[in-house]
Amino acid sequence: HGLTYASPRSEWSDLPVVAAAAEAGDSRVWFAEGVPAAAWSLLIADPSQPSSQTRVTTVPAEAIQGRVRISAVNHLVQEGARRFEISGGEAALSVSNIEPVDITRETNADIMLLFTVKVDAAPAEIGVAMLGADGARAVNPAALPANARFVRYGLPLKCLREKGIDMASVTAPFILTSEGAGDLALAEVRLGMDAEVVLPCA
Repeated sequence: HGLTYASPRSEWSDLPVVAAAAEAGDSRVWFAEGVPAAAWSLLIADPSQPSSQTRVTTVPAEAIQGRVRISAVNHLVQEGARRFEISGGEAALSVSNIEPVDITRETNADIMLLFTVKVDAAPAEIGVAMLGADGARAVNPAALPANARFVRYGLPLKCLREKGIDMASVTAPFILTSEGAGDLALAEVRLGMDAEVVLPCA
């Protein structure tokens, strides 16, 4: 009896489950190990130029007329994060879905929007934003100092609700806006309580 593809099931069983959960809309892990969850997209754009939006599917890549260079870096697993080297100007990195998600329950439960990022060179301005299906966009200014290590930041969902987001219909639950040159890597975006650094609602 030889090995079959079904034999090492324990190695693979978690992947279809994660994908199925994401497609069903009940997964709250939207970006991990360098890739977005099923049905989600990692996007980069200049907010002042909507036509500049690029969906990041393969790396290395360039975006916004060459102002952003995107590559893979290791974090927990090989190529488990995406690095964005920004030469200047405005940029918005987002994780979004065509189908809106309802995170009302999580907001009421004091859950936070968590994102794991390594900042090698901090842009002059950084904001954590969210986009609703109705087009409403809320931005919370954030201080993400350069420290050359991955840090899991958290922003209470209630903060973004107070800024006008309808939590029952969110298309881009995570947007990282920046102005000026910078160098940062994104490893994970999800909901949870286990932030290393909680960002104030400003």
